[in-house]
Amino acid sequence: PCQQRITTQGPQPMNNTRRSGKSWMLSWYVKGIGIVRRNRLLPYVFFGVRPVADADAYWDWTTIILKRALRRHMGSAIDLLDVGTGAAGVLAIYGKKRFPNAEVYGLDQFRTLVLSARETARRNSARVHFLTGDLLGAIKHPFDCIVFNAPYIDDAKSLALGIRPGSLMHRTSSGGEDGLRTIERFLRTAAEALSENGRVLLGINGFYLAPAKVEGLLRAHGLGLVERLDNMVTRSYVLVLRRKDA
Repeated sequence: PCQQRITTQGPQPMNNTRRSGKSWMLSWYVKGIGIVRRNRLLPYVFFGVRPVADADAYWDWTTIILKRALRRHMGSAIDLLDVGTGAAGVLAIYGKKRFPNAEVYGLDQFRTLVLSARETARRNSARVHFLTGDLLGAIKHPFDCIVFNAPYIDDAKSLALGIRPGSLMHRTSSGGEDGLRTIERFLRTAAEALSENGRVLLGINGFYLAPAKVEGLLRAHGLGLVERLDNMVTRSYVLVLRRKDA
């Protein structure tokens, strides 16, 4: 049932002579890297996951550094939630294989992606619970570890990249006018979704959204910064967060 292609109608080169050379190069870079990210072998190389459905992307640079953060901070956590799990659920399935005694959940607001991720987990012999829901509204109990590869591309950059408004890629990657819209919605309920000593691993790419902009929101939402993990080459980073009252 998951042999269909899950298309996001992603970045397309735009025929607009007024676009700057930088924007044109960026659009073609994203188009090229998209070919790499939808290669079905690489999720197995990086995460030990074999996708069952074709998709426009299974991972990005932020997914790679989130994997590193997960190894570093999962510890003795007994449950893990991957928010925005995507078509292959790579972080959720990786988390279950890496920490087999943990209860692992994958959450996405798009039912098509949840069905694909569920089938991928089944065929990869990973017992992961997949849920459909918008951010943390579907969560019934606190988690020890919450992973979120957040949408962080602002509207202007989204247009420059040629991401079609209303497409699945736009809906899964757009952070609104300033890139912070979905992140701030997530942060509003993140503290209450954490167990007492739980951790949020929030993944973002600094090319699109500077760390300081996100860090400035934490205190107002009852969260504190434990550490920041950076990849200086890809500019991806993870903010490791805890409840401020913990």
